[in-house]
Amino acid sequence: EPDFGIATFDRIENLIKGFLSLFISGIAVAVVGLIVRWNMDETPANIDRISPVRLAFRQHGREVLRVFALNMAPATTYYLLFVYTATWVAETTSIPRATALDITTLSILTFLFVAPIAAWASDRYGRRWLLIAGMSACLTLAWPLLWLMHQGQPSLLAIGQMTFAGLLALYMASIPAAMCEM
Repeated sequence: EPDFGIATFDRIENLIKGFLSLFISGIAVAVVGLIVRWNMDETPANIDRISPVRLAFRQHGREVLRVFALNMAPATTYYLLFVYTATWVAETTSIPRATALDITTLSILTFLFVAPIAAWASDRYGRRWLLIAGMSACLTLAWPLLWLMHQGQPSLLAIGQMTFAGLLALYMASIPAAMCEM
């Protein structure tokens, strides 16, 4: 039964309504921004206009580099474990992508369960030891865990990825407090 384009007009009308609502809300945000800006004091002309990044490196260069180094390894590991692994497993094994994503979700939940316990342990026993233990375990067990994850069995993938997530949480839970203490 032909609809003579009525359904198309309904979709177009809904698109226009959606666009108009976004446009009107954008105008409201712009008006609020203008009101805030008009009520602000001008910055005095004699203030030194140095870049905040340059100022941070000039006054705290060593600490900035230490924080960068402290976060580089876990950020990369986190990305590989929780973002790339599902694609890697789906493309190189017989495990379906949906199953790999479900296991990644369980791994994230494992990370979220272990992180507060590891943070408590770092407060109780010291950050340095947990940082060393967590990263050493990640480095030492990376190859065996990746081998386990690549076997093509969902149960082995889950064991490997969840173990890796727990070890990463062991390391990452100490980082926020360690950065504050530098």
